[in-house]
Amino acid sequence: MLRYIKTLILCIGVSTFLGYGNTHAAEEELLVMTEQFPPFNFQEGNTIKGLSTRIVRKLLERAHLNFKLEMVPWKRAYNTTLNRPNTLIYTIAKTELRKDKFHWIGKITNRKVSLFRLRSRQDLANMTLEKAKEKAKVASVQGDASTEKIIEMGFNLKNLTMIRDTTASNLCLKHVMNGRSDYFPMNPYSLKYRIESGDVPDLFTDQFVIYDDDGYYIAANLETEPDILKVLRDSYKRLAEEGIINNIINEYLKF
Repeated sequence: MLRYIKTLILCIGVSTFLGYGNTHAAEEELLVMTEQFPPFNFQEGNTIKGLSTRIVRKLLERAHLNFKLEMVPWKRAYNTTLNRPNTLIYTIAKTELRKDKFHWIGKITNRKVSLFRLRSRQDLANMTLEKAKEKAKVASVQGDASTEKIIEMGFNLKNLTMIRDTTASNLCLKHVMNGRSDYFPMNPYSLKYRIESGDVPDLFTDQFVIYDDDGYYIAANLETEPDILKVLRDSYKRLAEEGIINNIINEYLKF
């Protein structure tokens, strides 16, 4: 009888501990941050939408986690997630410089970045990549992974304009349209989506692919609680296995 009572007490203790972990994870409100980056994340009125947003919402709902979603300039989203526990960020490129700075919850989709120029700039048409590194003026977003890649590739820093505004990616396009820069980096799907939606004119052509590997991810602050990380990763795995992530990707990247 005494042995039975000890076993019962042990089982109750373990159940209570596990229940506390799950309840604690469910009660914690996560701060989830992203930037304006259509078709992956964008805002219409007061609603944040997009391919990545759909996946992230599904993930958090499946994990039964409370969350607050904010769209802010990239630098603020990045620095807040870097320094604030229980904070998530998406759509973030997983680079060599970043890989040890976050917990990586799961991949959203592949990542490709090209350098675009005005189609009318035929004087640039025959420029080689090596010559572009030396001579070309590039407008890029401060703190963006594309800017990291451009610097890593050895582009002349004197010719690099880093833009910090909240509408930085569109300002990069305007730099090129106004002749202040020769190229800007962008994901081809993002540019095509903006052209199709009438946000930017169809004036550009891609000349150099500077990145075509790995992908965009959902990531978390390194001090995020382990029970939260576990339910997020388990939920991501189920979404991937059920084909939900691929279905959402195909819906948005069908053009």
